[in-house]
Amino acid sequence: AQYMPVSEHDMRGLQKVILPNGYEAMVVPVVPQMGWPGPNGIPPPPPMANAAAGYPHEEHGGANGRKRAVGGPNAGSKHALGMRSGPTGPKPRGKNAAGQGGDKANISGMVEQSAVISSNAPLDDYKGNIFQLSQEQNGCRYLQQKVDRDGPSAVELILNEVRSRLTTLMMDPFGNYLFQKLLEHATPDQRQVMLDETKSSLIQAALNLHGTRSVQKFIEVCGGDAPTLSQIDIVINQLAPHVTKMSMDTNGNHVVQRCLQYVPRDRVGFVYHTVVRDVLVITRHRHGCCVFQRCIDAADDEQRNALIDKVVEHA
Repeated sequence: AQYMPVSEHDMRGLQKVILPNGYEAMVVPVVPQMGWPGPNGIPPPPPMANAAAGYPHEEHGGANGRKRAVGGPNAGSKHALGMRSGPTGPKPRGKNAAGQGGDKANISGMVEQSAVISSNAPLDDYKGNIFQLSQEQNGCRYLQQKVDRDGPSAVELILNEVRSRLTTLMMDPFGNYLFQKLLEHATPDQRQVMLDETKSSLIQAALNLHGTRSVQKFIEVCGGDAPTLSQIDIVINQLAPHVTKMSMDTNGNHVVQRCLQYVPRDRVGFVYHTVVRDVLVITRHRHGCCVFQRCIDAADDEQRNALIDKVVEHA
């Protein structure tokens, strides 16, 4: 091999290294884009991909080894106050906050999402923004406090604004709590309004992470020790064709168990009939087997014997 002489000028910017065989060599150093070289010639750590993208990164915390999210533009932000982040930072949840989705937003009178509203503030002051409030943590808490304090009068005012959106409310992460509170304090007529608006979506809500709580509350307030039979019959008619599906669903199985608990005994037979019919499918499922056990616990002698006989038949 032939070696070409290299002038001192040509060697500027090169770095001398010792090769494994003991020879010296001049190489071109690789210079990263951020701050090379670091202190004492040590390269800085590469930037974290998540941090560069604006997401919080994880940090080990304490002896228990748990991780916590740190950093990012949203660390300690308004997420805990009902805000969610968009391309340009936190913005209110719900389409009305952006002036989209059908209803005209009153931007000048819009409620500050992160503000804690005093329970003494008159509910009338927030007319036109009730639905927006119901989907925010602090706003939803305020509305629940007003319902607890003012009862059916507050229920009526809220229903007047959210009636057409009750289906959305019952499946909202925050709104479902207000929905349950409305059911607790509503008069039978007000509860009938809520049922009429949402009955076609009861099975959808029953399978929903947040909606399942609303459906369970319907069963609780319409059934129980003093049932409103006309209303519990509506709920049963909507749920009865889907007992097997609900029994094997993470959220829906709790609705079936609530039926066993609160639906009057002379009307809860629809659950037992379905479980007996589909016993092989239901009992082999991790959620369905729990429903089957609750059926055994809640059944009368005739229903229990029918369940056991069906299991023995397929043993």
